[in-house]
Amino acid sequence: MGTDPIEILAAGVAASVALGHSVLPMGIGRWLAAAFLIVLPVGFVFWAQTGYVDYIPRSQVSEAVSLLSGAKTPIAEYRADMNRWPDDLKKVVGNTSGKYTERLEISTGAGAASGPLTITATMKATGVNSSIASKTVQLSTEDGKTWTCRRGAVNGLNDRYLPASCR
Repeated sequence: MGTDPIEILAAGVAASVALGHSVLPMGIGRWLAAAFLIVLPVGFVFWAQTGYVDYIPRSQVSEAVSLLSGAKTPIAEYRADMNRWPDDLKKVVGNTSGKYTERLEISTGAGAASGPLTITATMKATGVNSSIASKTVQLSTEDGKTWTCRRGAVNGLNDRYLPASCR
């Protein structure tokens, strides 16, 4: 017999079997139970981590969607009073940025008397999850009453990070 640990182990197992001993001292049932006690928690950690990986960027995107939603009423009131869309969002909305949101801006329809209006939220380039950095989400309306949320037309966010109302 050599000094290789595998050869030594194999010789020991062969000798145990020759003497009628079980190779698995705990028996197969206990061995499987022990294996599940190790495999299941590790599997749960991987499963839980996958959900958590999306949690951070989704929570950061929710700030942008909240800012967009907060702009709907002031924009609709401006439209009703002035018979046109605002030409600058800062004239009607007090808060056009946030901790994770770089800016809100009117991307189409600024100052128009008719036609659709689209406001775009752009995520910050730094200080946010890298998968949403500088990405956009939009809110559009034809009349100021019915709004549609969706990923941005330019550098739009991946749908997995958008709330269900924006997919």
